[in-house]
Amino acid sequence: MMKVAFPVGKENGTGQNVAEHFGPSPYFLVLWAGGKAKASIKNTSTHFGGDKMPVELLAEKGVGAIVCCGMGPKAVQMCRKHSIDVYFAPKGASVDEAFALHLRGKLRKAKEGDGCESHSH
Repeated sequence: MMKVAFPVGKENGTGQNVAEHFGPSPYFLVLWAGGKAKASIKNTSTHFGGDKMPVELLAEKGVGAIVCCGMGPKAVQMCRKHSIDVYFAPKGASVDEAFALHLRGKLRKAKEGDGCESHSH
């Protein structure tokens, strides 16, 4: 089953909103498509003093898709390199809402050239 990651502000809780900014999110909540399993990954990337990019952390955990509200173009490219699909959730959507939309095929998939250029997505 595919693992789907959501950038979030807190370690637990699918009722919380998907974070507006992918990279600097403190945590990534990972849900398994088709199952009830979930996991939380602390963001120990370069944004928080680590030596890996956020996409690399998620790739190491076997994530196959990321659902976020916004992502920079370099991160979108890195996801493509790691065969991770990126989907855009509506701003203000909870993880539960975004996951349901994703499972129903209602989210826009990122394509080449997508990504926010600034923090004002």
